[in-house]
Amino acid sequence: MLALRGLHCPAGGLATSLSEVALETAIGLAAALVVGSALTLLMRRRQAVRRAALDMLSQMSELPVAERAVAQARLLRRLVLTLSGETAARKQGSAWLEQLDRSFGTDFFTRGRGRYYVEGLYRETQIADVTVLDRELETLFRRIGR
Repeated sequence: MLALRGLHCPAGGLATSLSEVALETAIGLAAALVVGSALTLLMRRRQAVRRAALDMLSQMSELPVAERAVAQARLLRRLVLTLSGETAARKQGSAWLEQLDRSFGTDFFTRGRGRYYVEGLYRETQIADVTVLDRELETLFRRIGR
């Protein structure tokens, strides 16, 4: 009959194994701390961007319709520059509308009234209901950083 030997640690290996485990644990905790700190900073930055965008949008509500639309278009450029970078913020026409949709996770700009920021902004046409654009932008801005 075959007899099995009981569990045991190798001679002199326990101290090495414990120190290796402690080192690996410390490395893992340090990595988790770095990742957690980076995510916290990113979230704080995006929350600050969201607050600033909402504040600016609310200040624009007092402007005449044409001036408000231009100010909103400038704000959208600044937000895309901040959130997605310079290359994204330089896009024009339908590529700009697609970038806005990507930046804000929507189809409001390519398929909704947000097309106004390319198609109608520089024409003499009036927006049928400017408050709809205001409300939609506010909704989109509230999602920044969430």
